[in-house]
Amino acid sequence: MNVYSRCILCNHWQTITLQAPISLSPSCESCGQILWSHMTETFQTELKLTQCPQCASPHLYRQKDFNRKLGLGLIVVGVATSVITYGLSLVVVTLLDLWLYRRVGEVGLCYQCHAQFREDPNVQTLSPFDLEIHDYYRSVTASSA
Repeated sequence: MNVYSRCILCNHWQTITLQAPISLSPSCESCGQILWSHMTETFQTELKLTQCPQCASPHLYRQKDFNRKLGLGLIVVGVATSVITYGLSLVVVTLLDLWLYRRVGEVGLCYQCHAQFREDPNVQTLSPFDLEIHDYYRSVTASSA
């Protein structure tokens, strides 16, 4: 499993590759702060996500692991060239999008700290994105700032 997370002390983002079992919590490359003080026993032994190991949030979700800028770029190119191609480019972009959608895997994310969990075999056990939970964490973060 690859985890992309941010240090709570210095805000440095880093990718950490994990294999079970985990004996020690990784530390920040920049400041040396321990990153995951909330690892559960199932995460340490099986890399099973029941809560975020960094912030202890029980709210995790899954989504397609697709670059949003690339997706938006495809749409812009399709729309911009649709005048010249009489709309045929929109069909091509739609088919390309469908092909990419089926090939791209899923990633687990934390609502609170935005940690990303890639190549997780148990990602299907996570719930899909829920806007209500997202808005809750966004309002909590905004009120504490």
